[in-house]
Amino acid sequence: MTLLWVYVPPTSTVEKCANRIYDRNEDGDMDITDSPIQLQNMDNRKSNTYAEHKIFPYVTTEDLRMDLMGKVRNLAKSKNPDYPWLKMSDEEILKSAGLWEKDFSSGIQGYNLAGAAYDKKTSTWTL
Repeated sequence: MTLLWVYVPPTSTVEKCANRIYDRNEDGDMDITDSPIQLQNMDNRKSNTYAEHKIFPYVTTEDLRMDLMGKVRNLAKSKNPDYPWLKMSDEEILKSAGLWEKDFSSGIQGYNLAGAAYDKKTSTWTL
């Protein structure tokens, strides 16, 4: 007998299979499609615990690689000469890309994890 063990980490998104919604817990994947309370609980849990939605309110454009914004525009232009980013300011592009968020429950605004990763020290977004 062969036992195959695969770790499948939870995600911040809701996953569906065959139009059914499953919530992963210690015992397996539970079908919660027909349970509005469990759906809401899962949504609340996922939206509050995943790092990609963490806001870093003290990160400013001075901390970011704003010198790469020209390359960002050039890449957008190469895909579509009428891409909306070509007419936006740098800050508007960052917001449009989903790198700036506002937490409507706390009022905190700022760059999220992806935006903060676009920093000068790590050069994470080298184009």
